Amino acid sequence: MTQQQNLRIGLRRVFILPSALGWLWVAVGGLLYVMGVNTSSNVPLILGFLMLALQLLAIFLTAQTLHGLQLQWPAQLEGWAAEQLPLMVQLTLPKGSRYLGLQLGPRGQRWEGICKAGVQQIPVPWQGESRGIHKLPRLRIDSQAPLGLWVCWVRLQTNSEALLYPAPIAAAINEIPWPQASGKQQPKQNIEPHDFHSLQPHRPEEGPQRLAWKQLARGHGEFSKRFEAPTAQAVLLTPQKGMAKEQALSAIAARIKQLAANGESYGLQLLQININPGSGSNHRRECLRSLALLP
Repeated sequence: MTQQQNLRIGLRRVFILPSALGWLWVAVGGLLYVMGVNTSSNVPLILGFLMLALQLLAIFLTAQTLHGLQLQWPAQLEGWAAEQLPLMVQLTLPKGSRYLGLQLGPRGQRWEGICKAGVQQIPVPWQGESRGIHKLPRLRIDSQAPLGLWVCWVRLQTNSEALLYPAPIAAAINEIPWPQASGKQQPKQNIEPHDFHSLQPHRPEEGPQRLAWKQLARGHGEFSKRFEAPTAQAVLLTPQKGMAKEQALSAIAARIKQLAANGESYGLQLLQININPGSGSNHRRECLRSLALLP
C-alpha cells in the first residue's frame, strides 16, 4: 500500500501580501484621503477611510481561505520521463467553497479551481525530464479570494519521490525468442488465425455461420466450429549493437509498453539486467523499474 503524507494548514503557516490590485486599492484610498484633507471635503475622506477599512478586513477574509485545509498526498509516484505526472492531492474542506491554486515548484504547471466542502482529489501536474528517482519540489497553495486585494500562500515540503521510467521512444531493438517459455506461450505449428480447431455443441445465438454442416448432414447433430489463433512466443528484449545507452533504454521501454498492452510475454537482457519473460502489471513494473534505476 502506498504511504501517504498528511498535513493540516494553520494560520501560522500562511504568508500574505497585497496583490497588484491591493496596492492600487491602497494608492487610490490614500489619494482620496489626501484630497479630502487638502480640500476640507468630507466625501473623499469618507471614501478613503472606507477603502482602507475594506483593505484591512480583506486580510482576515483572505487568510481564512487556507486556514483549516487538510491535505493528503502519496509519498511515492511512478511514471514516464518527459510526460506529465500528476500528484493526486486529497483536499478536505471543513465548510464552504474556496477558490484555490496549487503548483509544484516554480516551473510546474498550475492548477486553479473552486474547491467545495468535503473531500476531493486534485491532480497537480509535474514533469521530470530524465529517468531515475526525483525528489518532488515544494507544493504551493495560494488564494486571492474573496476580494483579490491580498494574496496568501503556503509552501509545503512534500517529502515525496517520483520514479521516472525512460521516455518511451520507439526504435529498432533485438527480440530474441525465449526457448524456455511454457507450452502455452509456444507458437503452435500449422495453425492460422482463422483455421479450424475443434467442434462444440451449437448455440442458437452463434448463428448459422459457425454451424458444421458436414456433421449435420451426416446426422451427428448440430455443432459449431471453433477457431484458434497462435499465441505469440516470449521474447527477450535487448538493444542493438552501437545504440547509445539512453536511446536503447527508451526504445526498450517503448516496446515494453506495447507488449504489455497486448498481454504478450517478454523479458530483458542488457548490461546488469537479466529478467526472464513474463507478463502482467507486476512484471511490467519490475522491468520498467530496472530500466529506470540502471546506473
